[in-house]
Amino acid sequence: MTDNDPNANKSTPTDNPLAFLRDRFTKWLTAKIGVKWASGIAIGLTLLFLTLWNWKNIRELPGVSQALDFLSQEHIHRGAPDKLTIAVAHLDNDPEGKNERLLLDELEKFQGADILPLNTRIQVSYGGTLDENLANAHAQARKVLEEYRAQALLWGSVVEVNGRTTFRLRWTVSDLASQGQRYDPDGDLNLPSLFWEDLSHVLGLIVQTRMTKFASETGTFQSDKLKPFIAQVRRLLNDPSSRWGPMDRASVEFALGYSLLAVSIQSDDDDAAREAVQLFQSVLSKWTEENSPLQWARAQDNLGSALATLGEKEATIKHLQEALIAHQAALKEWTRDRVPLEWARAQNNLGTVLEAIGAREPGNEHLNQSIQRYRNALEEWTREKVPLNWAIVQNNLANALFALGQRQDGTQQLLEATVALRSALEVWNPQKNPLTWAGTQVNLGNTLQVLAQRRLGTEDLKAAITAYHDALQILTREKTPASWATTQNGLGSALYALSNHEVGVERLLEAEAALRAALTVWTRDKAEEDWAGAENNLGGVLVSLGEREQGTGHLQEAVRTFRAVLEVWKKKINSSDWIGAQANLCNALGMLGARENSVKDLQDAAQECRIALKGASRESDPADWALAEHNLGSALLALGERSSGTRLLDQAMISFNDALKERTKQSSPLDWAATQASLGRVLRILGERKNSPKLLGDAAAAYNNALEIFRSGGFIFDTDRIDKELRETMEQIALQKSKKG
Repeated sequence: MTDNDPNANKSTPTDNPLAFLRDRFTKWLTAKIGVKWASGIAIGLTLLFLTLWNWKNIRELPGVSQALDFLSQEHIHRGAPDKLTIAVAHLDNDPEGKNERLLLDELEKFQGADILPLNTRIQVSYGGTLDENLANAHAQARKVLEEYRAQALLWGSVVEVNGRTTFRLRWTVSDLASQGQRYDPDGDLNLPSLFWEDLSHVLGLIVQTRMTKFASETGTFQSDKLKPFIAQVRRLLNDPSSRWGPMDRASVEFALGYSLLAVSIQSDDDDAAREAVQLFQSVLSKWTEENSPLQWARAQDNLGSALATLGEKEATIKHLQEALIAHQAALKEWTRDRVPLEWARAQNNLGTVLEAIGAREPGNEHLNQSIQRYRNALEEWTREKVPLNWAIVQNNLANALFALGQRQDGTQQLLEATVALRSALEVWNPQKNPLTWAGTQVNLGNTLQVLAQRRLGTEDLKAAITAYHDALQILTREKTPASWATTQNGLGSALYALSNHEVGVERLLEAEAALRAALTVWTRDKAEEDWAGAENNLGGVLVSLGEREQGTGHLQEAVRTFRAVLEVWKKKINSSDWIGAQANLCNALGMLGARENSVKDLQDAAQECRIALKGASRESDPADWALAEHNLGSALLALGERSSGTRLLDQAMISFNDALKERTKQSSPLDWAATQASLGRVLRILGERKNSPKLLGDAAAAYNNALEIFRSGGFIFDTDRIDKELRETMEQIALQKSKKG
């Protein structure tokens, strides 16, 4: 052949059979459908042939095996995550499935859980003992449960007994396996009561298991998970097909009460707490001290916690006293020698209630009892045995020490509280225990704030602000609105305190923003007490803003704010809160009157302070009494400056000196310094009017007392103002001396 031979590239049957057949097929296909389509089909067939030829290598390419697995899977119906699901497997000895359909028809009557029929069968194998064979079957069943995300699997067989059909059924739960029970349908093919009783018992065990899992996750966000669970359990308890025995029903009611209590604490839901109280009381009618002493004690302890959750938000101590009785009852059975860890739990919970009662009483007896209960709990809840529980008690102990430290001089209790809180934070983890970690940060911020008042400087305040900001990384308005508001309120107070060390208004504006944020959650109609507390704090910030600005807008708003607070707190007239708000209103009116040169506002201010003093007692409310005396002195001083003579100034001096009987340098150095500065001012004016170098010298001494504290603590705003007044006083002393000379 030559290069120009047209048959040079054609295959023959003898040279290359495959190529010959390909050419003949292509020629035939081209004649039938045209070149374009024939070429496409030929290429596709070629690729298919090559894929099949090299399939072993191709299936190992990245992504190919996963895609094949996905495409080969059948669609699996699984249990809904927010519902209890009972899966039902095919029955043995039921080839046509008519008995299975009968069983499913009966289960449809039960509204307490979803029923999920499965296209699978659990086989009891042979070759071992009966127990071994059943154990293997239950192991198969648990794998099915996991795959289909159900909580219980019903399986078994159909048995003919004397010509009648009966069911031999078994239940498998994650950690429970029944030995099997025969259920004989009645003449109408209804399953017997025994079946429904067993079903209720199994579901009760599932509920308890899930509750135990929630309990093990203390300190995490659970509210969103618990709400669907609560709906499921309510559905179970209310299902008319349920056949609860009293003990099983008590277990399920307890789980529901426990879950509602957790939601109440995390979501600030008082209705959930009230329902929990009712459920625990119902449980106690079934778990009695005689038939179930330890479970009875557990229900008593949780009843106490639910009552305390309600009582902590109320002005009266009725629910707290009831909580105390419940926790004390639990200790009748939870003895230290019998159940030491549960004994410690009751001790801790008793401490919490005693602390809440102590916070509402003027004396320290209940606070000291609370501290002792916490120390008792720590004897069994040690860091080595139960570190998370140990951290809980450390946090609670710190709260009681903080409450006691606020009432006593010095820093001992406050420093002990910070040590306890920082110890707890060594255990808590923001990833594993976010809520408890954040709560402890808030408590640390609160303690550092008060400590800052005793130790001066800004280090403690800055550390407090950091603690609040850390807590707010976890606590959000959406998930934990009440805790978020509490933290914003604490942050606002700390920023306000820090603003006293600075000249500008930046910190005050930040404080105002934080407090107003808290008030978006603490509304007057939903959280009246908390709202009043945050409004009272906001009023203080507004007064400071007004003091540093030229206008009167902030001062006028402060007056309105304190009046609104007093409308709420008038129901607890003469309480510490009411006295403090009354004194704050006096101060705001006094500053407004001085700014506007309004004698009427100043007279109203003095009157408001006198009202506060009628309700205050130096013996029972020393700090509030001293605040009212100080603010009365300020109002009288402003009035005295605007009138002739010295009568009002003399009265102001008496009020300041009275305030200093409680505001000592040791117990409250900042308050002592503020009153010393005000005393210095009234003495200076008296010295000028009476032409008395002695009074001017006393004024200079009082100013120097104040400056000692304000300078050491870095209170720039107060230091600058008092420095100016001291210079003016010294000039007056020099002037009077020169006149005499």
